[in-house]
Amino acid sequence: MNHSISVKELHFENGKKITIEPGEIVLFVGPNNCGKTTALKNIYEGIAEKKASGPIIKQVVCDKFGEADDLEEFLSTHFQLRNNHQSYALFQGEVSKQQCASLWNRPNGFAGLRDAFFCFVKTEDRLTISKPARNIKVLSEPLSHPIHYLYRYDDLEEQLSTYFQEAFDEDLILHRMAGSELPLYCGSRPDFEDGEDRASATYARKIETLKPLQEQGDGIRSFVGVMFYTVLRGFSGLLIDEPEAFLHPPQAKLIGKILANKIQPNKQFFIATHSTSLLQGFLGARPDKMRILRLTRDKSSFVVKELKPRELRDVLDNSLLRFTNVLDGLFHQQVIICEGDADCRFYSALDDSINELRTDSLYVHSGGKQRITQLIKPYKRLGVRVKVIVDFDILREKKDIRDVVESMEGQWDKLDIEYTKIKSFINGLSPHPRTAKQVKEEVIAYFNRHENEFFTKSETSEILKIVKAKSQWDTAKKEGANCLSDDVKQFWDSFTAKLQKIGIHIVHCGEMESFHPINSLHGQKWVNEILEKFDIRIAPELKFARTFFKQVITN
Repeated sequence: MNHSISVKELHFENGKKITIEPGEIVLFVGPNNCGKTTALKNIYEGIAEKKASGPIIKQVVCDKFGEADDLEEFLSTHFQLRNNHQSYALFQGEVSKQQCASLWNRPNGFAGLRDAFFCFVKTEDRLTISKPARNIKVLSEPLSHPIHYLYRYDDLEEQLSTYFQEAFDEDLILHRMAGSELPLYCGSRPDFEDGEDRASATYARKIETLKPLQEQGDGIRSFVGVMFYTVLRGFSGLLIDEPEAFLHPPQAKLIGKILANKIQPNKQFFIATHSTSLLQGFLGARPDKMRILRLTRDKSSFVVKELKPRELRDVLDNSLLRFTNVLDGLFHQQVIICEGDADCRFYSALDDSINELRTDSLYVHSGGKQRITQLIKPYKRLGVRVKVIVDFDILREKKDIRDVVESMEGQWDKLDIEYTKIKSFINGLSPHPRTAKQVKEEVIAYFNRHENEFFTKSETSEILKIVKAKSQWDTAKKEGANCLSDDVKQFWDSFTAKLQKIGIHIVHCGEMESFHPINSLHGQKWVNEILEKFDIRIAPELKFARTFFKQVITN
C-alpha cells in the first residue's frame, strides 16, 4: 500500500490559518528578509514535532494515509535496511525499524519518520550534490545519494536528462564505469558502435571526453541539484529554498514549469522564491494547483497574505501590464508609481544616493496619468504597498485625480471641496502672454541646443510646444503651488496632507524638471544633465527635490 503524509494546516504566529490540500504547491513570495526561508524551516520542523519554534509558523497539522500495520512494506519498497537490519537508511538520516509503527501513530508530529516522506532542499546543498557519488552495490547497499537512484533506475536518469536537455540543450549522462565513484557528464550522448554497450571500455572513454558536471558553473549545478529531488520516488513532499538561485530567467521559468507539472495528487511542494520568472513558470503551467503566500514584515511582526493565482494570471494576460515589471513588486517592500520613465529614473537615483533612506522600493512608470490606476489596482489586490508621485497638472481634470484617489482606497468626498477651491483659483488666473521676441528667443535657444541632431517629428513637436500660447494650467504645471494665493494655499496644504496619508504625492513645484530648470530641458535629457552635473546627495540646487522625496518615503 502507498503511504503518504500531507500538510493539512499551517497556523501562523499572527493567528492566520491556511488550509492546504494534497496535490497543491505552496509558494512563499515577498521582499528580502521577510521570512520566506524561515517559513520553510518552520514547516519542516512542524512536520516532525507539530509545534514549530516560529517566528512565522507556530504549528503544522498533518494528515496521514495508510495503516501502521503495512508501513514496513512501504518503507522496504523505497529504502534499504542497514545496521544489521535494525534501521532504514533514509535519504536524509535514518529511522529505527522498531519505532516506525509508533512514530506513525504519534499524535504530535512524525519525529524521525518525517524524512521518509519529506525532503528539505537547501540552497547550499544543491551545488555540492552534483559531485560524484560513492559507487555502491546497488542491489544491496542503501541508496544514500540522488545519483544512486539514477544508477539503480534507468528511467530516472532519462527523465533528468530530458529536463537538462530542455534547459541547456545538452544531455546529462551517468558514467557507470568510473571505478569507485559515479560522476555525471554533460554534452551530446555518445552513440553505441557495433558490439558496444554502456559497460564497454570504449564507450566509457567516449563519456570521459564530455564535460564533468562538477566542473560546470553554479547555474548548471544548481539546476541539476533541484531536479535530482523531483525525480526521487516515495516522497510525499519537497521543501525547496529558492530553486532559481544562480539561474538565468529562462531556466528559472523552466524550473517553475517543471515543478508545477511534477505535482501529483498525493504530493505537496513548499517553495520559497524571490524570482518573477519562477513565478511565471508556475502560473503558466498549473495555476489551479498554486497557493501563493506573500510574507512581509510589519515592524517586529510578520504578515501573511494569500494571493489568488487567477489575479496574477490576469496581470500576465493584460496587454498593458504584460510588458511591465508589475510582478516584480511582489518581491519589494513597496512600489512607487510615476508618470514616466524619466521620473522613475530620477527618484530612484535619489533613493540610491541618500544613505539614510535607501528603501526596498520598485519604481514603475505608467506611461501617462490616465494609466496610473491600471497599475495601482493589481498591486492593491496583491497586497503590495503602493505610493504614487504625480505632476501638479493631475488636478487639471477631476476624473484623473479622483480615479487615483479611489484606486488608492481614499474617499473623494472628503477632498472635493478643497480640490474645487484650488482648481477654481487656477482657472481664474490670467494667462501669461509672451512677446514675439520672447517666443523667438526660446525657439533659437532650442535650435542651439540641438543643432547637431536630426530634425524629426519629435523636434517638430517640441517647437510647436514652444510656439503654442500658454494656458493657466501650463503655468501651474511649471510653478506648482507657487502660483496659488496665500488663502488658497491653506486648502492646498490640507488637500495634500490628506493625499499623502493614502500614498499620493503631488510634486509641489509643478513637475520634476521644476526642481531645477535647465534651459527648457525635459524628461530623460533633463535627468541626464542633472546626474552628470550635480552630486544629488548634497547639491544645494536639488535641496527641494531631496526634501520632497524624503516626504514620499517617510509618509
